[in-house]
Amino acid sequence: MSEQEAIVEPQDEVKEEIQEEPQEETQEVQEESKEEAKEEKKPKKTIDDRIKEIHRRTAEMRETERRAQEAHRQAQEALQQLKEQQGQLKEPDINDYDDDAKYKEDLSKFYQKQAELNAQKTIQDRLYQNEVQKRQSETMANWEYKRTQEMEKNPEFEMNEMKLTRVLGHFRANHLAQAITESEQGAQLVNYFAKHNDEVEKIAQLPPMSAIKEIGRLEAELSRTKQKTITSAPAPVTLEKGGGGAPNNLANMNFKDFAAMRNKQEFGR
Repeated sequence: MSEQEAIVEPQDEVKEEIQEEPQEETQEVQEESKEEAKEEKKPKKTIDDRIKEIHRRTAEMRETERRAQEAHRQAQEALQQLKEQQGQLKEPDINDYDDDAKYKEDLSKFYQKQAELNAQKTIQDRLYQNEVQKRQSETMANWEYKRTQEMEKNPEFEMNEMKLTRVLGHFRANHLAQAITESEQGAQLVNYFAKHNDEVEKIAQLPPMSAIKEIGRLEAELSRTKQKTITSAPAPVTLEKGGGGAPNNLANMNFKDFAAMRNKQEFGR
């Protein structure tokens, strides 16, 4: 083979490689275009779809929380039963035995039973702690979802939450913070306490059980208020006959005057 042929052959191979690269790039571009076309063809979610998604996610969240609570309760009960069994287990007293062989037999059974209960309690302790951690993780995940939903509706929610966190941190009321994050009305409680600083400070200084009771009371009140807002349709606007038309002219009435009029109609004030 001549030197010229040896030189020409590598050049041909390089040309073939150069020609193949654009084809590969073209295929990649085509694939990307197909993916983009698929994304564009996906139907956009409507408001109804969004509402259904919120209801579905809320139902799943409640079911997850219910299961977590049940698993936590079962683990707690099992651990308590083991503790009671350990408390009831008594070592044989040699003074109660006339037969030395019987005493040694019962003592051996005692140590065996004690070892079994200790081993079961160790396992149950781990299971219980795992359930506690699992429930805490699920609670925080649910709370993050509630926060996201509330922040979409209320731009001031994050600021309200920060204010509440500072107050609870000052009084070291971690039990109160946990109760709020676990509450169905957790987001509403945050907004409520942002407007009632004196009340949250008072509750934060109560003993834990008393504070939890206050949270329960507020939950009930907020739930009733929300239900009334949803189910109570406003009475139709009735205009007084005759007389001056300034307060009755809705077209010229500002929002403040209109709100005052509606409050008087609905609540008598």
